[in-house]
Amino acid sequence: MAFAVNQVAAYASKLKVFHWTAVKQILRYIAGTTDMTLTYRRQEDATPVELFSAADWANNTEDRKSISGVLLKVYGNAVSWITRRQTVVAKSSTAAEFIAASIGIEEARWVRMLMQTLMDNPLPAIQAHIDKSVHDRPDCEWAELRRSKDH
Repeated sequence: MAFAVNQVAAYASKLKVFHWTAVKQILRYIAGTTDMTLTYRRQEDATPVELFSAADWANNTEDRKSISGVLLKVYGNAVSWITRRQTVVAKSSTAAEFIAASIGIEEARWVRMLMQTLMDNPLPAIQAHIDKSVHDRPDCEWAELRRSKDH
C-alpha cells in the first residue's frame, strides 16, 4: 500500500482520472481491511536483528533511478520496511544493491542500538540478506512484498 500511495502522491499536483481511480482503490482497500491487525510474537529461535534488502536496477524509464527495498525483522517480526527511490543513477545492478544494502544497514544499526539500550545483554551482529539470498528463502515475506509493490 505504501508503494501505491507513493506513486499516486508523485502526481498530486497534476492528478488525472487514472490517478484519482487509483486513490479511490487505495481508500477502498483501507476501508475493507480495518478489521485486520498485525500480531507480534517473539520467536525465541529467530535471529535478533535480520535485514533483507534488494533493488530494481534502473527500472524507472523516466530517470533510470533504481528503487531500494528494505525489510527489517526483530526476532522474526517485521518492524520496519522501506521502499525508496535512490537519489543517484546506479551504474550497475551491483551498485544499486549496495545502495539498498546501505539504506537497510543504517536502519538496522539504529534499531539494534535502540534494542541494546533497552536490554541488558549484548546482541549478536545483524544478519543481512542482500537481494539474491532474499529470494532463496521461501519463508520470507520479502517475496510477497516485492510481488505486491504495484498494487
